[in-house]
Amino acid sequence: MRRIAILALAFVAVTLMMFFCTRETVCTPLSLPGHDLVLTPESERMLQRIIIGLETNRTQYFMLPSTETFDLRSMDPSVRFIRRQSYWLNFELVHGRLLEQAPPYSEFYIAVPDPKFNTSSMGNEEEVFIDYLKTRLKWSDEDIARRVHFFHVPVPLLYPQDMAEVLGYDSKGRLVLGYGESQLEPYPECLKLLEQAFPDEFSVRMLGEGLVREGLDMEGGDLAIVWLPEGSVGLLLGRHRVLRLLEVRHSRSFIGVPVTPEDVAETRALYQRAFYGIETIVAGEQLLYSPELVGEELFHLDMTVNVLRNGNRVTAFIPTYPDIPTDSVIRTRLGEELHRRVQHEYDEVARQLGERGYRIARLPFNDQPVRNPVNVGFYVDPETHQQVVLLGKYPYHFDLPDGTNPQYRLQDAFNLLYETVSVWREDPSASNWAAVEDIFATTWEAMDIAADSPNPTFDEQVRVYESEGIKIVPVPIFPTGEGGLHCMVLK
Repeated sequence: MRRIAILALAFVAVTLMMFFCTRETVCTPLSLPGHDLVLTPESERMLQRIIIGLETNRTQYFMLPSTETFDLRSMDPSVRFIRRQSYWLNFELVHGRLLEQAPPYSEFYIAVPDPKFNTSSMGNEEEVFIDYLKTRLKWSDEDIARRVHFFHVPVPLLYPQDMAEVLGYDSKGRLVLGYGESQLEPYPECLKLLEQAFPDEFSVRMLGEGLVREGLDMEGGDLAIVWLPEGSVGLLLGRHRVLRLLEVRHSRSFIGVPVTPEDVAETRALYQRAFYGIETIVAGEQLLYSPELVGEELFHLDMTVNVLRNGNRVTAFIPTYPDIPTDSVIRTRLGEELHRRVQHEYDEVARQLGERGYRIARLPFNDQPVRNPVNVGFYVDPETHQQVVLLGKYPYHFDLPDGTNPQYRLQDAFNLLYETVSVWREDPSASNWAAVEDIFATTWEAMDIAADSPNPTFDEQVRVYESEGIKIVPVPIFPTGEGGLHCMVLK
């Protein structure tokens, strides 16, 4: 039955694309019969399959206490409790509440690091994750059996989005994943393991057969199949794909080095051929000729722009800094120079895409660039046909009218967690252990309070999206050193 449902969803995806083609919009056919493929912009898919990766169950996590003085395989119930709770907290810090907020029909394909190749792994990641689903999310055994599927990979798959570019569907309703010959290891191996584990759900293809493929990769965070303003399908390419191709070909870095129009034209033509001839736009092309005006804070396309569609209107959403940003983790303003470089790139991409015919919408935010409001999840609701955005809602990191600062209060809770566990490690008494159990409960409560707290910046981002006809589903997420929702999943 699940197989029939997937085929039906794939058919609906193609139907929806035709549904949106009005007399005001000329839609290029997306079906490529000779390739058994329907090219589908990410925004038009329905999020029925979501690939995420688990970290190893190890001893140290961001802002969490270490138990590395204990034996890795310790059976001490106290040590195992701390490790399990820390693993759960770390997963939710990084992925937010995506699993709760995804559509109820979404199924999750979970990449588990194989303990044979990961010496830091305890080998129980799958078991611990299932306990998280049952304990924290209250999922039943039936929910887990229906929606959660595991496969093993040689290393932790932290950024599944960069493993491939999802091209669309084949005639069997499978999700087609494209990669290039120069894809960074171990991504090609992980893709093949995914396909082997679920051959009825995924089809993996190398793109660019017959081309000179050196430097051609499909790092999904830095390219995207999108709608063009006229309603046909095109490819947006991040400027770092040009730099990457040159780096591979010349065996040296091109970061900060001006490139030539010929380099850009060659890269664009190569990707266009690999992507079946669809129009290819290098976002921020002019910045490649004047790299002194920008920096490396924006290193992927999904930090700069996403393209969504409301009926026959195609909009490019691009962030903007109303003021010099303040990093929510280190509690420090990031400086005029960073503000100038990043804002210049945002403005240049907005100018370029506006000239190409896109409607432009600017999304304000005030944090480190990795926590921008375009690194999101999106899909089309199969019942309402409406474009939906899963928008990360970070805790507000400025003072609210009542004087509280949600992000700093959450950080204080994690600092107290670290201190409490450290005290128990020095003196593992019964009273100190009771304090450890209490502080974990308090930390989870602090996560919930932070998730529910007001965020005026998020509210403004919601208004911008909604003004373009986009439905917003808030996904509480928390600032770490990782990326946003788009980085953390492949779908």
